[in-house]
Amino acid sequence: MGNNSQTTKETKDLTSVNKTSIKPGQLRTLAGVRRTIKGLANGSILTSDLIRSQLPFIAFLSILGLIYISNRYHAEKIFRETEQIKKEIEELRSEKIILQSKLMTKSRREEVLKMLENYQSELKESNAPSQKIIYKK
Repeated sequence: MGNNSQTTKETKDLTSVNKTSIKPGQLRTLAGVRRTIKGLANGSILTSDLIRSQLPFIAFLSILGLIYISNRYHAEKIFRETEQIKKEIEELRSEKIILQSKLMTKSRREEVLKMLENYQSELKESNAPSQKIIYKK
C-alpha cells in the first residue's frame, strides 16, 4: 500500500509541473521512467528478479561486444600493415627500375669496352664471328 501512495504522490508532482503538455496516459510512463532512473542511481534495479534472471544474457552480450571491439582493432591493424607494405612495394619497384636501367647502361658493348680500357685489361674484342658448337653422340 505504501507503494501506491508513493506512485500517486509522484503523479501529483508530475501533474503540477506541466499540466498542459502531459496527457493522462503518459503520467504512468513518466512515473515509471522516474522510478527506473532512481533505481539505477541507487543500485536497487540490479537486485530485481528480472535483471538477475537476465544476467547470463547480459554477460553474453558483453562478451560479444568485447569480441567485436577486438576484431575491429585487429582489422584496423591489418589495414595499416597492408598500406605500409603497399608503400614499400612501390619503393622497391622504383628501385628495381633504376637498377635495371643502370645495368642496361653498363652492359652495353661500348660501355664494356670503355671499362676494359680503363682497367687496362688484356681482354680484346673478337673480330671473328661467333660459332655454334655442335655435340654429336
